[in-house]
Amino acid sequence: MYFRSGLVYLLGALTLAGGYTAGAAVPAPATTTAAAQDEIVINGLPIRLRLVEDNQYNRRYKLPGPMTEVKSVTIHNTAEPFSAKQERERVNNRRDNASVSFHFAVDEAEAVQILPLGQHGWHAGDGNGNGNMHSIGIEICRSQCYGRDEHLYRSAEANAAVLAAWLLKEHRLGIDALKKHQDWNGKYCPHRILEEKRWQEFKARVAAQMKNPQMASLEPAAPLREAVCIGTRKHADGKTGPYFQSFSGKSFDMQRDYIADLKRHGIKEIDVSDWVKDLDCRPILKDFRDAGINVRFLYVWKSSAPDWDREDIVRTTNGSNEFRDYMAGKKK
Repeated sequence: MYFRSGLVYLLGALTLAGGYTAGAAVPAPATTTAAAQDEIVINGLPIRLRLVEDNQYNRRYKLPGPMTEVKSVTIHNTAEPFSAKQERERVNNRRDNASVSFHFAVDEAEAVQILPLGQHGWHAGDGNGNGNMHSIGIEICRSQCYGRDEHLYRSAEANAAVLAAWLLKEHRLGIDALKKHQDWNGKYCPHRILEEKRWQEFKARVAAQMKNPQMASLEPAAPLREAVCIGTRKHADGKTGPYFQSFSGKSFDMQRDYIADLKRHGIKEIDVSDWVKDLDCRPILKDFRDAGINVRFLYVWKSSAPDWDREDIVRTTNGSNEFRDYMAGKKK
């Protein structure tokens, strides 16, 4: 079978793990426009090729093997506030021995392809079922963006409709081949679409896009910021405490070490996602601020709430009322 991925065609033959080759002799589809060797534009959406690195770890945990047939396209929400590029970095650099990978991350400005379409991923949670083995995985980014950042998610979702429509058309699939992560293993995902009871509406948007092959240029995404997740683990002293997992692939038990690394690389702004329930982040925010590191947003896990239901508790722009109120304990 041919894998009709315009991104793969633009790069010519692509050798996958295990010697499998896709896209070697098939012309680029007529519905794509080449903006660069690693970019196409579909209905105004730039789709950029940023495959995970080909190394021993990624071949074991993220590039499991060929996808012999594409039968569906699966929609996810990331349950994070991060951009498509940041989600790509997280998958590429994680080293927790978890088998996790998907094909595309899409945000308000672009879609980023991280797996070849001739490779199946680990995104559907159904083992060797049709979700993992025969479905293209799309992660819609920014699904934790509410309030003043609501527009980021709405735009990401609109772009996901364009991407899904193109993929369905390229693989000659109908709208019924559009699936939710929930369809494969029952997980409440894509959480944002499900909690707003809009799955049928989203499918209708994809179906409408499938009838609209027009293309236009779109401004490229903003430069990648550093991003970090806060979790807990056992430290060298045997005690369990928070640690900082950078999307650059580094992890730090001590915040001061992370700050020193940020300064070494000239990074002055970060995005933070906290996955420790009821963690008092005020000392962490203060230490970042005192070091001259601006935390653009901080998402925390709400008490007694599902793991996807988190919120940006503070904007830490220096001098903002929100920052002062949070540091004074008025906002929790």
